[in-house]
Amino acid sequence: MKLYISGPMTGLQHYNRQSFETAAQSLRSKGHTVVNPTELPEPVVPPDASEAISWSAYLVRDLAVLNEEKPDCIILLPGWRTSRGACLEAHYAKETLGIPAKALGEFLAESYAFPWPSKKEESNDNPR
Repeated sequence: MKLYISGPMTGLQHYNRQSFETAAQSLRSKGHTVVNPTELPEPVVPPDASEAISWSAYLVRDLAVLNEEKPDCIILLPGWRTSRGACLEAHYAKETLGIPAKALGEFLAESYAFPWPSKKEESNDNPR
């Protein structure tokens, strides 16, 4: 699957890069293609731009990437609900592009799940 990572950055130490990188590594180790915003080229922002203009430039870049990459799912890092950008990305992906969003923990738990036998005779618990 192609996955896009979204989560809180603003106001966090090193813009929360470690969380993004750890999530990307974990997802890639499971064979997924990952779009990690911390690995994308920096948007062009004038050096004297306000914080709001700078933040907007990153959001515009990220929404454009969602349009171009069309991931199968948005992966939401812990704390995403308190992030204006992550909330906007998740909303845009779902409502405009039809892309589902899942919390990282939920997605990883699903990837570890395995199907249970559907018939009793398929179970390893059957006496022989």
